[in-house]
Amino acid sequence: MTEKLCLFIIFLSCSLVSLANASILVTVSTPTGNQNSGKSSSLSSSSVTYKVVNEFNETLFRGDDIAVFMYGTWCVASSSSSSSAQQQSSSSPSSACSDNTDSTKTNKTKTETSSRPLTFVNQETMNGTVPGLGKYHGIRIRWTCSPITQPSDNDRNKFNNNNNNNNSSTPLVHTPISVPVVTSFLNFESQRAVIFDIEFPNGAENTSLTLSRNNGNDNKDGSTATLVTFPSFVMASSMKKGEGGKREFIPVKNNNKKIMEMNNYFPPTFPSALSWEGSFVQSVRGLSTGPQGGPTVFYNASDPSLKNVVLNHWSTFTAGNNKDWTGRYSAFSPGISGRIKTIPAGFSQSILLYEGSQYGITGTLNEWGSIMQKTSTSTFPSVSTSTSTSKFSLSSHDEEEKDRNKIKDVTLEKIGYQTDNGAMYCFCPQKNCSKVLLHEKEYLDSIGIPIGYLSFQGAGTSSGRGKAAPWCIERWSADGGQDPEHYPLDMKTFHQALAKPLQLYAPYFCPNSTKYFQPNTPWKSLSSNPDLPGCSGFSFDTVDAADSKDFFTWFMKKGVDAAGMASFESDFMNQNVNCVDDFIESATATDDFLSGMADAALELNTPIQWCYASPNSVFASLDFPAVTNFRVSFDFCYGHSYEIGESSLLVWALGAVASKDTLWTTNNDKTETPGCKWTVDHETVAAELHIVLALMSTGPVGISDAIGMTNATLLQRVISKDGYLLQPSKPITAVDSSFLDNSQLDGYLYGTYSLGPSWIFVSFQIRNPFTVTLRDFWPPVKVEQSLTSLMLAYRTFASSSDCLDGADAIQSGCVTMVAIKDDVSTNSSGSIFVVPSSSFESPGSDLSPTVVTVFQECPHNGVFFLGELNKYVALSPRRFKSLTCTKEGISVMIQGSKDEIVELTFLLPRTIGTKIWYEVWQEKVNISEKDALARVDFRMTDHMNREMIFVTREE
Repeated sequence: MTEKLCLFIIFLSCSLVSLANASILVTVSTPTGNQNSGKSSSLSSSSVTYKVVNEFNETLFRGDDIAVFMYGTWCVASSSSSSSAQQQSSSSPSSACSDNTDSTKTNKTKTETSSRPLTFVNQETMNGTVPGLGKYHGIRIRWTCSPITQPSDNDRNKFNNNNNNNNSSTPLVHTPISVPVVTSFLNFESQRAVIFDIEFPNGAENTSLTLSRNNGNDNKDGSTATLVTFPSFVMASSMKKGEGGKREFIPVKNNNKKIMEMNNYFPPTFPSALSWEGSFVQSVRGLSTGPQGGPTVFYNASDPSLKNVVLNHWSTFTAGNNKDWTGRYSAFSPGISGRIKTIPAGFSQSILLYEGSQYGITGTLNEWGSIMQKTSTSTFPSVSTSTSTSKFSLSSHDEEEKDRNKIKDVTLEKIGYQTDNGAMYCFCPQKNCSKVLLHEKEYLDSIGIPIGYLSFQGAGTSSGRGKAAPWCIERWSADGGQDPEHYPLDMKTFHQALAKPLQLYAPYFCPNSTKYFQPNTPWKSLSSNPDLPGCSGFSFDTVDAADSKDFFTWFMKKGVDAAGMASFESDFMNQNVNCVDDFIESATATDDFLSGMADAALELNTPIQWCYASPNSVFASLDFPAVTNFRVSFDFCYGHSYEIGESSLLVWALGAVASKDTLWTTNNDKTETPGCKWTVDHETVAAELHIVLALMSTGPVGISDAIGMTNATLLQRVISKDGYLLQPSKPITAVDSSFLDNSQLDGYLYGTYSLGPSWIFVSFQIRNPFTVTLRDFWPPVKVEQSLTSLMLAYRTFASSSDCLDGADAIQSGCVTMVAIKDDVSTNSSGSIFVVPSSSFESPGSDLSPTVVTVFQECPHNGVFFLGELNKYVALSPRRFKSLTCTKEGISVMIQGSKDEIVELTFLLPRTIGTKIWYEVWQEKVNISEKDALARVDFRMTDHMNREMIFVTREE
């Protein structure tokens, strides 16, 4: 006879575009009378059942075994047998606590892999608060795995001493121990979030799946597997109709196919998945794998509203290998990396399942990301007596939110010049490259492009050598490491001559480096392992995690003092953290290494770009104000650096800035730089796309043309007179329609927004005309409750007719108008405008972008403010510090530099009889003082007698 301890967690949606009223059911089966004894020695094995069901009580995600690999074996609390799972899926939520003796049975196939039972000890209810998520209640279950045997410290020391003295070996005595494990299920009052948490109060040893033969996994080295399968979901769309028409769960046998190649694997409400994996945070339409994987969005690609949930971690995460703990069955088991050797005492990990209140993938990721930014640095006393070492731990009280604002970064504010891979002066063949770069700056000044910084990379950054990892540092440029034959000026002299800030570059160090590590410095070095997955060709040294903060403070200060370094780029971050044994085999070393670098930069007030990073580094940056941006594109050198739409979604959501690589503004006479074969996106016709996307990424815009080869006309469209980037309000990302199965979108369509609000869409490589609907607008278009409709106006940059002062805006082709009714859903398939087909007539012509801006009227007076129509972002928050619709008209605060002329365009509603037309009204505002703010108050009643007030900007 068994007694059930049950938790029924409701996970509901209150939004108009709701999920299928998902619920979590948790059932634990234990021997009678022992649930609160706290004694595990007399208890037999227990089983646990937890699952996510929809409003029809059909299983969406079925919880698999809770399994932990420690002390060289698996400790398992088995899930219910298949027959039990079917019975539970067909029962009502209230029957989750009914007696079911079959639930204690263990699947015979799984027990073929050697394992020990996780035995139930006791349970307790929980209540508390998490910033950003609010109040929660839940259940906390204590387990023990026993008997585990290991030698005592005394016996181990005797054994080692005897061996060291070459005496006859004393047998190593193993002592039975009980290892506690704690699992928690939390439900939040918002009814949109569930957290799964696992803790190790006493830690655990011998946890590496890569070192054990008893890992039960057909991935021999365990490099992508997880040592903890909690939560572990067997997704139940592979169902058949059972008795009474109910669906029955059928487990999916793993036959070594990729998960996405398996038909009917995903649950019926979420049959699609989006994730991120590997270098440049590249997106995956499916499940990512291993330590380089990231969070997963489960959604319905056939549903116009794109219902979805996000599943993610806080730290020490791997996406897993999408198999159960035996390696025989398909299961979604993200968790703690199977390469970790030891789990420290008090370690915990939490995984969040979250549904947003907004429709669509973009809206959910924005909301989820805001929550992640609020919760990231929250550290609370655990409800247990253990001390959590992860970034998140369960709380019973509120904590004041910490400041996570990013520090100021000149590379994100002003246009720059770069010498990165693919740049004309990356491998400078000229005799005096110091002089060449100084002349480049003078040339750009002469054509009205005042750069704000120079990114000093390429051959000038280091005298790295031979067959080592690419771009490794032998002697850094700040230490005189550049080739003196090509760069005769030392960095301090060069910086003084340039009179602009420098961004310096250092990814890692060449093998056997001694200049920066012991014995010549106090810092211990670690060597990479090129035999690890994804690490071939990456032989380098880096600093030990324990020395990271002190080392990087010392190292980066060299750049600040000797070269005026205003920004630091660390490259190959994926390899930095995933190609070093000491990092990947530790539960804390990677975080210590990353935080050491970031904290050193913060102390020096020096912003960092992390390039070539995997999703884990993006998550880590939630805690790092100095890490401002991440490269999300491939190198310009190799082509396709325009593929940034889906990678930028994750970076933006987690509070950092997405960065596109360097670019040319012309074809530079089709000059091939070393190692870079010519690609069609280097053609002049494609240059505009690179400029537009770099600007709208909100990251650096770093040009790299040769002297005399820069198209100043294109660049004037992205900057103010003093070189500030006129960017939108968020990084440009893939529109939601691109995730729909039936969207008919054959090509690229990215979207962003700016003041007004106004929305900007960039399309290229479009095979067939595509209709843009309201579902692609983020933030959503809103019609005020007091109004019956709202007018939108759109125009295509450089294609629509000029907006001439006094003209009829519609008849002249300045804009096209669209009326939005108050009852139109933001998921509506109604057309707003049609993206035209791209031209495929010549090489690169399909990469010529179409840029469409959609403006919204002031709701109560009908005036449109179109801003600067000669800029790609007409209403940039960098230019317009505020925009307010008043009863009489519009009030605008403009920012500019001395003697800068800002051209403004308004559309004024006019009435002739019953006809409404819009008059174009233009005005040039001359900024008369340096760094001034100009306020323009425009009144409809007397627009010719406008009022303009100038005030000095306060820093």
